[in-house]
Amino acid sequence: MHLKMDLIQSCLIVLHISAYNRILLDVNAAGLGTSSNPFQKYVKPGDEAVLQCMYAKSTLKWYKNVTIISNKNSVIDSTKYKVSVTSTGLYYRLHVLNTKPDDEGIYICRGGIDESYYIHLILYEQPLRLTIQNASTDNRLIGTEGQHLHIECVAVQGIPAPMLSLVVLETTVKTGVQELGYILRNIPRIYHTTNVSCIANSDALDIPMTTTALIYLNLMPLMPVFSEPFVNTLEMVQFSISCTSTGSHPPASIWWMLGQTDVTNLASSQEKQGDDETFTVTSTLRYTVGRNFNLQSIKCTANNTIGGFSNHINLFVRFPPDVSVSNVTYNMTDPTRTINCTADGYPNTYTFYKWQHKSLYGHIIRELDGDTILTLPLVPTTLRYQDNGEYVCTVSNGIQGPEGVEKRQGAAKITVYAQPVFTADNDERNIQYGEIGTTVHIVVHVFSVPKFIYNAWFNNGKQIQTSTKFLFSEALTEVEDVFHGKTVKVDGYKSILTINDLTKEDFTNYTLILENGIGKSVEHTVVLELSTSTIKPETLSSGVIIGAVCGSLVSVIVLMAIAVFMIIKNRKGHQQSETTVEFEKTDSDDHPHNYEEVQNSNGTQNESNINRDQSPIKHYEALGLQDVPNAYDNLSNEFEALQANRDLRLSRNYEKLGLKDAPNVYEDLTDKESQKIGGQSSGTDYEDLGRKNEAYVYDDLNIEACDQTTAKRR
Repeated sequence: MHLKMDLIQSCLIVLHISAYNRILLDVNAAGLGTSSNPFQKYVKPGDEAVLQCMYAKSTLKWYKNVTIISNKNSVIDSTKYKVSVTSTGLYYRLHVLNTKPDDEGIYICRGGIDESYYIHLILYEQPLRLTIQNASTDNRLIGTEGQHLHIECVAVQGIPAPMLSLVVLETTVKTGVQELGYILRNIPRIYHTTNVSCIANSDALDIPMTTTALIYLNLMPLMPVFSEPFVNTLEMVQFSISCTSTGSHPPASIWWMLGQTDVTNLASSQEKQGDDETFTVTSTLRYTVGRNFNLQSIKCTANNTIGGFSNHINLFVRFPPDVSVSNVTYNMTDPTRTINCTADGYPNTYTFYKWQHKSLYGHIIRELDGDTILTLPLVPTTLRYQDNGEYVCTVSNGIQGPEGVEKRQGAAKITVYAQPVFTADNDERNIQYGEIGTTVHIVVHVFSVPKFIYNAWFNNGKQIQTSTKFLFSEALTEVEDVFHGKTVKVDGYKSILTINDLTKEDFTNYTLILENGIGKSVEHTVVLELSTSTIKPETLSSGVIIGAVCGSLVSVIVLMAIAVFMIIKNRKGHQQSETTVEFEKTDSDDHPHNYEEVQNSNGTQNESNINRDQSPIKHYEALGLQDVPNAYDNLSNEFEALQANRDLRLSRNYEKLGLKDAPNVYEDLTDKESQKIGGQSSGTDYEDLGRKNEAYVYDDLNIEACDQTTAKRR
């Protein structure tokens, strides 16, 4: 039996226990001796290779691949092979004489069926070459001061793989097999023009193989130096300052900055090269500054393709203050809202004037007391969106200008996150109009900071979905609202509901609901009505009849008023009393028709006023005819005369209403009334005037648009 092979993976001495012998082996190369991981034996070409088997047995055989080359003490070619016994006489060795490339391969010694040991014979091979990969053709490693320099050494081929060493500044900094890489981090100037050596060692080499490269660095310029420690000048007066850079290779370029302003193109430069091949560059800046440069730095930067350094001095300019105000953002629930004003001038003693709150279009909304800090007045939470806008801070520091003390202003924006607001200019859009068969765009103006994230339109409590009928859109727009009592224009949104191919059912209420994550959701309702200038009759049975009947009733009321006037005139002086009149008329088939009583009293005027609010249909509910084709046919001419200037189409449609030769139920009304009824109030109503047991000819007609005066029967 054998010990597990993993006990000898990293060992140089192999201990083998067999049924025949116990032997101690000296193994000087890698490999486990198995078919998948054979023991590796290296030898120089031309030398004798000695292959040592793990097993000692009198019947031991040696194979090369599948060919037997020895059996016990016999070999197939004595000029190439021989077998020997160790000094202990415990196991055999195979000698491969005068090794050549053809001798490389797998050799197997077998002591029995289950006893096989594999040896891989490999000939040493010298590396073809040794190179520093990233060196130039003239063996230079080009680097940049202050940056990383990567060095890579590679031995091409070589068996076994050669051991490499990297030497920098006479110090071995890295070793590796076959190849290695090393990084000189943030390489400083001291490495400039120093050598880097890569050395390869191998059993295949009689002496080490070496290659060398020269480190050549591009050098950054040294810190630039100013000609003056600072600059002190008046506003709009030219000054001059110089900056000098040394020690650069290649030569440096000099860049000038005044604060955040690049003024390099206004400077002039000179350069010269010294004995050490480095460059000295001097640049002079002449510049006229304004007040915005006060207390800012003058920066001189010297750099080249490698890098560089900067130096700076202070610039002092006397000028009226520059005023700056920072934008701020608040939530509508924040209890305190402030904005800061910073003045930057010389001298630095300031006078602060009233703050101005303006719309983004420049309209002044209000003036507020404050100095470097403005605290906004406390207003109800729902009105804090009106704090949005621009806030202007006005400051002076006593510096005189052409028109006296110069005042300087700074402005910034206060943004207040609040729930959406339907602006005041929606009042004129609460009722919007459309025409049947056309497209209408219902527009609602909104002020929302931040912009609403949810918007939905509803009709009769049901959300409207996008379709070919209903379309939704929105856009930025200018809206008008009241901010702290002032009407201003601000940037807002318009939400548009587009309804295509309007029908009668579309003329109803539409509600828009918005939400932007701040506060509560808000809603706004718009009433869509049919345009009065474009109302058209729908059918002969509805629109035409309704219009005709309305006109007819107007004519009847006029005639009745005339009749009442005549009765009053004839009965003047008579005491007014409650009167009941019964009318009887015989139609063409001699059937008598009785009409209901008309009751009148002094108190009917109040009831008439109350009943005006009731549906007009109810006022004429009792009026009906039986077996009469058209009770108002004879009123056609009078109606047309009254309506000629109002609606010609309505007149033409009315002519189609009813049948010819119908009796007029009111022909004898005037005479009988004048005979039976004394002077009655001119406010008498005729709601109950009708014919008993006759059909109601105005069923289901909507005549709400007609003006009429009625009273209930008392």
